[in-house]
Amino acid sequence: MNHYRRKDPGIFILLIILLMTGPGTELYSQQLPSYPVSLRIYDSFVLNPAIAGSKDFFNLDMSVGKSANINSQFIAGSSRIMRRNAEYPSTPALTDFTDFGAGGYVFREKYGLFNNSGFAGTVSYHKKLSDDALSFISAGISGKLIHTSYAGNTDAGIPSGKRTYADLDIGLYYYGPSFYAGMSVINVFSNTLNSDTAIYNAAGLSRHLNAIAGYKFVISRELNIVAEPAILLSENYSLSGNIKDMAGPMLRLYAGMFCAGAYFPGFDKASVFFRFKYPKFNIGAYLELPGNTPLYKSPILAEITLGINLSAIKFGAGGYNHW
Repeated sequence: MNHYRRKDPGIFILLIILLMTGPGTELYSQQLPSYPVSLRIYDSFVLNPAIAGSKDFFNLDMSVGKSANINSQFIAGSSRIMRRNAEYPSTPALTDFTDFGAGGYVFREKYGLFNNSGFAGTVSYHKKLSDDALSFISAGISGKLIHTSYAGNTDAGIPSGKRTYADLDIGLYYYGPSFYAGMSVINVFSNTLNSDTAIYNAAGLSRHLNAIAGYKFVISRELNIVAEPAILLSENYSLSGNIKDMAGPMLRLYAGMFCAGAYFPGFDKASVFFRFKYPKFNIGAYLELPGNTPLYKSPILAEITLGINLSAIKFGAGGYNHW
């Protein structure tokens, strides 16, 4: 439902989000799942549960990532819940969208001395703001169970350890024909848990604030070319640091069935990604280059994504807005 045919006033929401988030220190990598990084591009409802159901199709993404010290597997999907059309209940093909969305993910990742795995379920509620059903505000909540183990660091005097915890993520989200923005709190209860263990501090399981905002500019309607600059903000709940550490600007370019772009997590790295969609599935890749270190010390992180469209609404010539 993320159409771009009309303009919508959303700049005031963006200003409110930026004022509420403030400066921060922690990078996105302190939140689980940390990998694949491309989930922030393709499955952003993981960082904000209110985004689940904001699209009018159900896409199931399966991603794998690999570098020298990173190995990750990730499966996620979300959709607006549908029902049969009240006027034509005997015709299954005619359906309506409800006000509710749902999603979920499972993941397993190994990076450095950490082994993490877990799963989550998400529900969201979407309130229509316009009669043409193009602008919405939504709220969402995710419940999750995560297990993390740490091999220990003798040089730093940190012993090995394991931890399994349950927690909640909550979020708010506005989306319209062109503009979208939202904010969320990740690990709502984790700051109230017993945090005097090394595994807690090393894994970065503290509460985080996230914000996202973006705008779609139509460059060519005839060629179906759209530019979408966006920014992701992530910070520890301590609210101390500078914006370079928490900001992740992004640019997507859509050209019909093809999408490509660049992402700069924390301004210290650069990455490129692309995705191509077919009527029932799509494929994509994400490549993250090291920042100020040579390739032989910090190799490229490569991630591959395969998406399967499980909804009645299929990608096709008339569905360029379905991303």
